[in-house]
Amino acid sequence: MEMFQFGDRVTQEFRGEVRTVGEWALHLIGGWRIRASGRVLVGRRDFWVPARGVSDDDFKPHSLGGSRRDELMEQFLAHGETVHRAESATLGEAGDLRLVFTDGCVLETLTDLGFVEPADDETNECWRLFQPATELPHVVVRPGGVIEYE
Repeated sequence: MEMFQFGDRVTQEFRGEVRTVGEWALHLIGGWRIRASGRVLVGRRDFWVPARGVSDDDFKPHSLGGSRRDELMEQFLAHGETVHRAESATLGEAGDLRLVFTDGCVLETLTDLGFVEPADDETNECWRLFQPATELPHVVVRPGGVIEYE
């Protein structure tokens, strides 16, 4: 699962621990990408490609810094947090989310699971947007682009 945080930093207690989180959080199980100036900067599949200098034999995607995703996200984040503030969000007809940042970068999700009958797997989701420090409902997109608020 990919997890992003946006907005002002908020301190909260969670499971007995005090932590600082973003005002908004986006948890992605499905496809996603960040693009700017007509090209993709980083996307979900970069997790499965070794970083520069890491051989295929030594590649362990779950080790920090080992994947191209880690390398490219580090470059993206190096621009500074203030330029990556979300200024607009659009929810597409099929449950795809588009977040535009103040520097022109765009994070897009891809609802990439087909519809199943609700009784088949009610826990399956493509992505979830919420405010961690609140009890407000979460926006959840399920297979087939079904949008729910829970």
